[in-house]
Amino acid sequence: MVPIAYEPMRDLYLKTLESTQTRRAYGESIDSFFLWLGRKRHVDYLNHVTVDDLADYRDWLKGRVETRSRHGDPQGYSPATAARKLAAIRGFLKFAYFGQACLIPPSQVGYFAKSPRVPRKANPSWLTTEEIARLLLKVQERGN
Repeated sequence: MVPIAYEPMRDLYLKTLESTQTRRAYGESIDSFFLWLGRKRHVDYLNHVTVDDLADYRDWLKGRVETRSRHGDPQGYSPATAARKLAAIRGFLKFAYFGQACLIPPSQVGYFAKSPRVPRKANPSWLTTEEIARLLLKVQERGN
């Protein structure tokens, strides 16, 4: 099997994304995955990625989410950040599969790179009708 570098396919994939911020964040997430993979298995070729690599990376990210310092403070990634990183990897590997550069079918990518559950706020904060009225009054008083 001829090794396929991930960078050209990454660059092509990022061009399909609309938002500049999404392109930047997804690019960083893809690079982080291949950096991690290079440290783990000394592999940085797209067609050498396995489902075990995806599962291990997901577990590694999940461990980083749940890690706490010795003082009990959370450290590492938030669940939302881990979910975004995995979404970037899923999208990229599915794109690469259809470009015949990745050997993992999209259904397996989705299964082995599932995002962690992102907790929702229990009680979202809403402005009351009275608060909205006071806010609009203040804006009108200031002439903005």
